[in-house]
Amino acid sequence: MDAAAAEVYGKTFPELWRDWRAYERERFKDFRMDGERLTYHGWFVQDPKLYAGRLYYKRWYLVPTGKNLYERHEIIERRLSDGAERTLLSTTAGFTMPMRIHRGKLYYAVNEAKPGFANASERTFGLYAVLRQRDLATGADRVIVADEMRSFAILPDGTVLYAKDRKDEFGSELRLYNPATRENRLLRREDYLVEEFVADDQRVVVSARRDWENADLYLFSPATRELEPLVNTPAMEAGLCLEGERLFYTSNFSRTYAVYCYDFRTGKTYRLTRGGFAAWPAYDAPGGQLYFVGLTSAGFDLYRKPAEFEEFRVRAAETPPQGRPAFTLDEREITAGTYLDNLKTLAPSIRMPLWATRNDGVTQLGALFMGMDAIGDFAYAASFLYDTGSRESRYTVGLNTAYWAPVEAGIQAGNENRLGTDKVSLTVDYPCVVRLSPGLSNLTVGVSTSYTGAAKRLETAPYVGMRFSYPLTRAVMETRLPLDGGAAGIYTEAGLSRQCLGGEVSLKVSYGNDPEAGEAVLGRIRGYEEPLPDKVGEIITAEYSRTLFRLDRGWWSPSFFLEDAYASLFVDGAVAGQEVRQASGGAEFHLRATALGCLRC
Repeated sequence: MDAAAAEVYGKTFPELWRDWRAYERERFKDFRMDGERLTYHGWFVQDPKLYAGRLYYKRWYLVPTGKNLYERHEIIERRLSDGAERTLLSTTAGFTMPMRIHRGKLYYAVNEAKPGFANASERTFGLYAVLRQRDLATGADRVIVADEMRSFAILPDGTVLYAKDRKDEFGSELRLYNPATRENRLLRREDYLVEEFVADDQRVVVSARRDWENADLYLFSPATRELEPLVNTPAMEAGLCLEGERLFYTSNFSRTYAVYCYDFRTGKTYRLTRGGFAAWPAYDAPGGQLYFVGLTSAGFDLYRKPAEFEEFRVRAAETPPQGRPAFTLDEREITAGTYLDNLKTLAPSIRMPLWATRNDGVTQLGALFMGMDAIGDFAYAASFLYDTGSRESRYTVGLNTAYWAPVEAGIQAGNENRLGTDKVSLTVDYPCVVRLSPGLSNLTVGVSTSYTGAAKRLETAPYVGMRFSYPLTRAVMETRLPLDGGAAGIYTEAGLSRQCLGGEVSLKVSYGNDPEAGEAVLGRIRGYEEPLPDKVGEIITAEYSRTLFRLDRGWWSPSFFLEDAYASLFVDGAVAGQEVRQASGGAEFHLRATALGCLRC
């Protein structure tokens, strides 16, 4: 890559990186933030809203707990009087669209998943929005409406005005939903893509854009269903806040994200921030304070400053022109393709040497090949290894297909197992439930059939897997029932983990009962070279893991990156014949690293 970069750009990637970093440092040497920094969260903070002496905002961040990461989506309530904060709600689904507060009710939308979309990579599952209402006095929370919404507003009578993308062309459908009667009717179809609504008792303001343009501001009349231009420039206008006769918003008029205000009484525009970045304004009229989201080296945080209205006039020279770019593609070069053209993309996209270490410490050396077609119907991987312990070759070849999505099928062949015997297996499964909200997040049923050559054993095993997700807790359970002739076995695994004590506490129980099994049903626990040979038993593992520190250091050539270090305290036990036959406990130290851009250990 360095040779190619030097040929094309005249410098290697490390040299280009140093030049770019020096350029950015010079460009932002005068970067500063306006006002007082209120929070020190970092990651993502956005969408502040003021109501009854309190400020509400959304927060998203990741919590490393050693082995795993927990994704946190929260709405925080902050008292203006003393800055005290509490988590109003926490969920497992990402927020979508700005919040609104109407007569003591907080309206917020979260992502949810459903099948029926035109994709194979996600097994036809895609996202839609669930709009929820939370009573700020009682805490009662309920669903208002669910649809493929992009933006919404609550009108004075409590009805929901929302926009959804048009299916087959650019633009939006504007719809009106009445929670009392559950009537959902189409108001009109727009050639604009509506990005955001904000409404009060006097007006509805829309941030919307035409194809190939940035968002502008419009007044919308539910009575006439027309959009009237309000602020129309080549720049972007978004992050809306209505406060009386003033509309606050974010724009990059001067190529810097700043807060502006449009005064409906005078028709004038005012600038309120002069720092390096300001977005998502919220205006406290009684206190004369402007709240907004600022940018720091750790991410985004809340800022506050006295509102100072500096009259501002947008000059055309400060904003680039907008419009559809001119394409020069010769239509004679466009030809109709077939499914065969898609299959031609199955050539291996990953071809690399492979080094691996088994759980028993034996090293394996070889090569890995992986590929996928362009639309994701087929994916395959093949590894060929030499085992230094047994001094024998090992191979695994697998092909997965989502051609019949959401049904997924896979076939795998190889001798990469403890006994080194040839085995071929076919698996078909179907996701009955896929959800992003707290609770049951996945329910999958399937069946696998395998044939082991050395034992001449044909086995069919139906299985079911479930996963439960909550903001601080996860639980999984999987049961497999292998059928060999007339005999039936059972394998069950259940796990529970919770974020606590600055890390993660987990408990896992595995049970196996398979008299016809060709090998031991129990896996190997830490501290032992071989598993128990019994055909009935269980393994119990209790573990606490915690991130110790982050390194975030690496090298370009050779490509190697050190991520973080974490430690685990564990107790393992293998039970057979109603007694503990193997037991171990101790501590592990792990250093996470990435090599060659894709190998992780």
